[in-house]
Amino acid sequence: MAERSTSKKHDEFVRERMENKFVDQLAGIGPKGKEQLEAAGFDHAKQILGQFLVLAEDEFMFKDWLKETAPCLQTKHHNDLIHCLREWIKRNL
Repeated sequence: MAERSTSKKHDEFVRERMENKFVDQLAGIGPKGKEQLEAAGFDHAKQILGQFLVLAEDEFMFKDWLKETAPCLQTKHHNDLIHCLREWIKRNL
């Protein structure tokens, strides 16, 4: 299987500690996604990571949650975000 290419945003996020990064620092989250996630009470990346972990890293449940919480996000955004979170977990947990 070919290695998935990543964005600069993805690369910067996964190589650093989570600290107090905001949701728009996650790959797949732009201004509109940030706005919708913040409206739902998710303003930090660690909260999104927490939701991913609470859902047992289940891609389908997480995508369903994203569709409800940030409906502006498309499939590509979901996949970029999940890939980013999985790689961060692999490197940091």
